[in-house]
Amino acid sequence: MHTALRLGLMFGLVAVLFACAGAPEIPSERAAALNLCKEAYNVYWGRDWDKVAELSTKAIKLDPAFAWPYSLRGMAYSHKEQYKLAVEDLSIAIDLRRGY
Repeated sequence: MHTALRLGLMFGLVAVLFACAGAPEIPSERAAALNLCKEAYNVYWGRDWDKVAELSTKAIKLDPAFAWPYSLRGMAYSHKEQYKLAVEDLSIAIDLRRGY
């Protein structure tokens, strides 16, 4: 059998197996925090730094082990020229990501 065809069949089989197994369930706190982060990310592009910080803070309260809201809030603080707060949040985000 041709190598490309064999690889294609193998990847197809793996995809079917993962589809049958279903996606891993996300804890409700992480899911809620993720939704807040998505909203904060969209607000970020509108440059409403206070709203980004507010949404990110809510996400952090729901799931303090989630790095993304710390990153978003840190960037918002940076744009607001609150550099000490920015460094603190971005450092936490980096530390949390090291665990992945």
